Amino acid sequence: MLKFAVRLQGESGETILDTWYLKPGQDKTHFMEQAIATSDFVIVICTDKYAKRADNREGGVGYESTVITGQMAEDILTNKFLPVLRSGTYKTATPIYLKSRMDVNLTDDPIREDEYDSLLRVLHGEPIEPPPLGSKPDFQRRQNRKLKSSCKRPERL
Repeated sequence: MLKFAVRLQGESGETILDTWYLKPGQDKTHFMEQAIATSDFVIVICTDKYAKRADNREGGVGYESTVITGQMAEDILTNKFLPVLRSGTYKTATPIYLKSRMDVNLTDDPIREDEYDSLLRVLHGEPIEPPPLGSKPDFQRRQNRKLKSSCKRPERL
């Protein structure tokens, strides 16, 4: 996870990781609350163990889940919380409160760069642009081609 956080810090701006900012003696729950409240995005690293602890509201993960669930209840359509799958499957590693969210799958080692890019695009507000729309087909011409091809005589063997 540290390698991932270092990479994000280099490519997406400030990354708040407890091991970097939480000092001995500081209140862990207050740190979590403030980090979640003040961040533009919260990347939730999903694993089987994390999902189980989140769903059962165990320890710090359980408290974090409660804070996130509260924010999501206030703004159900928020895109602030980004599930990033690191191990397991979407079904087993994603907490209940994130099941309806599109995830980023970084379970491969090395990670898939297209998946990582999709995460970076969200963080930087750079959506993938679809190709331009084409023009309307000429249905009359298509119909005429179909008629001509159905009128051809089959070749003799």
